[in-house]
Amino acid sequence: MSDKSQKWIAQFAEYGASTTNTAHEINNALAILMGYTENLEYMIETNKLDMNELQEVCDKLFFGVEKLNQYSRHLASERKRIATEKKSEDITDYFSRWIKIVAPLFKQNNYVVTFVSGDEFFIDTDWSEVNRELCKLFSQIFDLPKREEAFKIEFYTQRTPEGLLLNFTSLDEVQWNHDLSFLGKELKFAQTEEYSGILFTCFSQEAISESAA
Repeated sequence: MSDKSQKWIAQFAEYGASTTNTAHEINNALAILMGYTENLEYMIETNKLDMNELQEVCDKLFFGVEKLNQYSRHLASERKRIATEKKSEDITDYFSRWIKIVAPLFKQNNYVVTFVSGDEFFIDTDWSEVNRELCKLFSQIFDLPKREEAFKIEFYTQRTPEGLLLNFTSLDEVQWNHDLSFLGKELKFAQTEEYSGILFTCFSQEAISESAA
């Protein structure tokens, strides 16, 4: 996974919610700009540049641009807030969204990834840091060669006393490094005939209690 892809994923995961929340307002502003731009184009093409109408069009265009500037500043503010905010979230729901985000990158090499299920597990953590760490981890582990035929990879989470286990369909091509860590805690790798698993010890009850202290 390239640095560009990692950066795109991290930004998408962190700020997607903020973009979604203002999408309706942005679409309205864009509709205003498009409508009045078409009016201006019509006046130019038909040589009907009525000064009063032209002034109205310009006013509306400036209004639309200012609205977009406001939403841009709002998104920048949200981006800064989210980057420093800790909040409680279901880690399984998080991984479900994450797999959807990275799916197009897997698809480039003919891998079809899906998230099957998992145990509900709420964690209070810095999710922007989780995004960055997960980008780095996936780029190290899932640097997969292109396949001739489509191969399906299923992911699911499992809560254990030692931490959170992210299981996925076993692959010989997975690059596992025993020195890997996540959020400063050890990562462990488990292997069965059908599934491989990454154990996130940073999400063990002990580590969570330690972080909250």
